[in-house]
Amino acid sequence: MKALKELFKKVLGGYVKTISMILWALEALFFYPKLSTFYRELFSKNLSYPQFSGGGMLIFDVGANKGQSIKFFKSLNPLVKAHSIRQPLFVGQVEWMVC
Repeated sequence: MKALKELFKKVLGGYVKTISMILWALEALFFYPKLSTFYRELFSKNLSYPQFSGGGMLIFDVGANKGQSIKFFKSLNPLVKAHSIRQPLFVGQVEWMVC
């Protein structure tokens, strides 16, 4: 029975890894280029958006995961100051990260 559980974990883990890689590739090809074009156009306009004293943009990433949003916005503008809030695992627990 233990050997069957281990085999199941390996097979399932392989599928999960493969699906993750496919999703990453699709995001890299289709999602992030469109998103960066949108934000570059938005930031190039003289719109009023939150800024901090250093002159950069202030971003709030609600539902932070692995920091990929912070990396994305920093790639567009290195002066970005990002605050990430991650969904709590338990009620009353909130993680707050400033980058």
